[in-house]
Amino acid sequence: MAVAKKKAARGRPTKYSAMWCEKAEAYFANPTAYGDKLATKAGLACILGVGRDCLYDQIKNHKDFSDTIRRGEVHQERQLVNIMLDKDRHTTGAIFVAKNILGWTDKQEIHQEVVNTTVNIVKDADSDDL
Repeated sequence: MAVAKKKAARGRPTKYSAMWCEKAEAYFANPTAYGDKLATKAGLACILGVGRDCLYDQIKNHKDFSDTIRRGEVHQERQLVNIMLDKDRHTTGAIFVAKNILGWTDKQEIHQEVVNTTVNIVKDADSDDL
């Protein structure tokens, strides 16, 4: 009877560890403790010492980390809203960031009503113009 061989792992070992979830939670909850005014995935990548591609790979490959990032995005949105509501801050910049990071869009609603009107043209017996 043949024994199945275990496939050898290929590529570089993962940089991911369970500590990433804890670091991400701490960062998203209080980015100012890490020198950032707003928590971003780019900022988290810097803190973890990895590039953006590596961060996105780990989000894709580890459900616990993905869930942590999703919760962090809620903190991020809250921070942006607070910045936009603070009259002493640069609201335009915060709106720009919200559009690029959170996918917010400008939405304009237009109400349009179409009314069908019938016009009857009656030829006047005295007029030769028509």
